Amino acid sequence: MLNNGGIAHIEEVLMEENFDPNKKLQTVAIKELAGFTFIIPDYQRGYRWTPIEVENLLDDIIEFKDKTDGTDYYCIQPLVLLKKGAEYEVIDGQQRLTTLYLILLYINKTVYKNDSTFYSIIYDSAGRASSESFLKNPVKEKAQDDIDFSHIYKAYQRITEWFENKEPNDLLRNGFASSILNTILQQLRFIWYKVDGSDGTPIDIFHRLNAGKIKLTDSELIKALLLSEDSIKKTLKLSPIEDEELKLEVEKANKKTLLLKQISMAAEWDQIEHKLHDTEFWSFLSNIDKATRIDLLFELSTPENKKPFDYFNTISKTKDFLEIWKEIVINFETLQEWYIDKNLYHLIGYIINENILSLKEILDYYKSSKCKDRKGFRDFLTEKIADTIKSINIDEIHYNGESGNRSLYRIFNLFNVMTVDKSGENQRYPFSKHKGTVWSIEHIHAQNSQELQKRKDWFNWLDYQFRALSKVEFPNEPDKEQRRVENLCRIRLELPKFKTDGKGLEKIFREIAHDVESLLNDSKDDDSMHLISNLALLGKNDNSAFNSSTFAAKRLKMMELDKSGSYIPICTRNVFCKYYNPDAENFSFWTTEDRKTYRKSIIDTLTEAGFPPKYNDVSNIENEED
Repeated sequence: MLNNGGIAHIEEVLMEENFDPNKKLQTVAIKELAGFTFIIPDYQRGYRWTPIEVENLLDDIIEFKDKTDGTDYYCIQPLVLLKKGAEYEVIDGQQRLTTLYLILLYINKTVYKNDSTFYSIIYDSAGRASSESFLKNPVKEKAQDDIDFSHIYKAYQRITEWFENKEPNDLLRNGFASSILNTILQQLRFIWYKVDGSDGTPIDIFHRLNAGKIKLTDSELIKALLLSEDSIKKTLKLSPIEDEELKLEVEKANKKTLLLKQISMAAEWDQIEHKLHDTEFWSFLSNIDKATRIDLLFELSTPENKKPFDYFNTISKTKDFLEIWKEIVINFETLQEWYIDKNLYHLIGYIINENILSLKEILDYYKSSKCKDRKGFRDFLTEKIADTIKSINIDEIHYNGESGNRSLYRIFNLFNVMTVDKSGENQRYPFSKHKGTVWSIEHIHAQNSQELQKRKDWFNWLDYQFRALSKVEFPNEPDKEQRRVENLCRIRLELPKFKTDGKGLEKIFREIAHDVESLLNDSKDDDSMHLISNLALLGKNDNSAFNSSTFAAKRLKMMELDKSGSYIPICTRNVFCKYYNPDAENFSFWTTEDRKTYRKSIIDTLTEAGFPPKYNDVSNIENEED
């Protein structure tokens, strides 16, 4: 590859098959850029990479070199260009293009002792002659003549330092640099994207690409690749025709066929993208958003450790575009079938939400020989979910610490999803609303007012309990009824004091809180306070006073949220409506019997769905005294 003069002759490096600089879209090896002249127009900001970014690129190159066997290639990013005569105006990609130029320059100067350059770069903003001269010899004396020169000089210095640090020995460094050179020339590629007048002016294109740092996505590049004339002509398998008159007729017919096929695929593409922007459908498929959601379909068809555009660019050389596109459409139709099937929707949606498997892992299994039929597919999904909870004993996880809460979250999430799954035909768990909320595990009935330390929280807590006490009655318990009235009167009297700072507020708050909590607590066992029977999934609330409130106060707040249209998980709503205890009479307390029936419903629902949890034969709450 290399001769005694340093960088190889242009003729030697232009032997790559299929590279045609006139094609709109393709990958281009760095070696194929030999002899090209690139212009950086003055409407762009100039070279601005910091030494850290330069070093990161060098580290990426050596990491790739060390892990590849020489047959793979590494795509850097799109190089968006407009041809102007014999030169190419760079619309996007100049930072990496210039950095690679400087790396090649260093290797040529250091190893091969000559000043020849591999390709040329000219910065219009700095003047053609001076910029070309400085790029060939980036010296400190001229670095202050132009801001671009200053950044280029610092980048070149970091390149020098990087090579010297990697290999301090001068003789060994030459061999190390040669191996880096070979990797850059042979295995690094840009995505060559050549624009023309139909794409708009270069300035318009530049602003579109860089507004908000939006770059060309894999799907946009793949779309241009599949809809290119070269790709469709290859699909049509056109044979050469010698008869000129017949040739004209055939070409006319072929143009019409090409246009129809392009229109057909573009229409399908838009329909798929539109469906993927359905909020419920997308939330079923993914935990993250994408500007161009059809990217997901290309990722599903791309092998592990490959980039989508690289993969499709490779297979497009041997497969026609209709065959490639058909696979994408089939995968999309499969996802739609799963979405329509209520049970599969819930199983897969839960697996994706909990990151148990990726969508690609699920689809790969579905298409594999291991998957015999739809029942086998359901069994596979059920087993994967069951594996994540089979070690969890629901009677031994407590509200204490992140690990415990994570297990609780997984159980409650599954409980909610499976409750909806076994409900009415038209009900589906709203993964979109679930993913749009920050969740926490909260006490159904709390007795931790002692944790409140701020005057504002004391005020809010007293206000919540006042409203709850206004709704509670003890018609058959005169002592409790008297305490209720006394607390109402005292809160009404003392509450205004908590609007401003004052002495003795904490003492007043603690006295009232102690009596109210004991009055509104129907459970006799404080040990059960942190067990699953007194916990539920709630939207994360920064209001400490609400989180520390009694069941009666929380129930009122839940009713207000429900009336306002706020999303409350079905099982949490059922808790505060007391649906789990058909014999419930008093809706102001979270009683021992409420806890027993709630816990039993969790166990029964998960078991019926195929996910039997571990639990103790005799639960702690069943040992409470009546």
